[in-house]
Amino acid sequence: DRYGTSDWKLDPVSLQPAGDRTWSIRVQNTTEGDPFGGGVVQVASASLGNNRVHVVQSAGEASTYRSEAVEQLVGATVAELEAL
Repeated sequence: DRYGTSDWKLDPVSLQPAGDRTWSIRVQNTTEGDPFGGGVVQVASASLGNNRVHVVQSAGEASTYRSEAVEQLVGATVAELEAL
């Protein structure tokens, strides 16, 4: 792009099991010269029966990325579904 070369990295993220299935990935981007500077996005998903929960966290340079927060939100949401 006009700011320079962008680098992308995709990694799996380990989460505590929640529900029937749980998975998570993290996408990181850096672009030299870009005012945004890059960032990270984590997508997590858990299923319980026919229900599926998706949690997405996005953080730029001025934000704090915490995978633990995503894991806690997925676990709490699945626990609420189990209680129904």
